[in-house]
Amino acid sequence: MIESLEIVDRQIVLFINGFHNSWSDQFMWIVSQRVTWIPFYLILIFLLYQKHTVKTSSFVLILIVAMVALTDFLSVQLFKEFFFTISPFTQFTNERSITFASIR
Repeated sequence: MIESLEIVDRQIVLFINGFHNSWSDQFMWIVSQRVTWIPFYLILIFLLYQKHTVKTSSFVLILIVAMVALTDFLSVQLFKEFFFTISPFTQFTNERSITFASIR
């Protein structure tokens, strides 16, 4: 089961990575930056406070921050090492050994 998922995952990553479009490369770099999403989150927070009371909005915002922190912690600390997946920067040296390319 896991082997078939790894094969599908590898095929999807290599398919998307194989487009070699300059516009999609630029788009992915922009979208992956944290600063890009700040206006979006500020608008969401503004709309939340506009629609609900301050008490309710603050409670919801605290819950959202706690959920994001918890899921980030779980994904990095628990699942990342257990479910090893390839990334677009993965270089294949052979079928068993995978090394990562440096971005810098």
